[in-house]
Amino acid sequence: EADMRFAGGTTVFTSTGTPIARDAGVVNLKATTGFASGINGYAGYDGTLGKDAQDHGFTLGVKAAF
Repeated sequence: EADMRFAGGTTVFTSTGTPIARDAGVVNLKATTGFASGINGYAGYDGTLGKDAQDHGFTLGVKAAF
């Protein structure tokens, strides 16, 4: 729980997030590779693993620079 306000604002509001489970492990895996000049692919996994709760997220994409 945190009290916050927008930049330049005067009104305070409370933000409450989901707590991480006790004794949970956090995993972050990222990989990138080049396909051609200026073109890269990437993949990733982010997870929180605990006895009573789990959260998983995957990322997959292609970047092109020119």
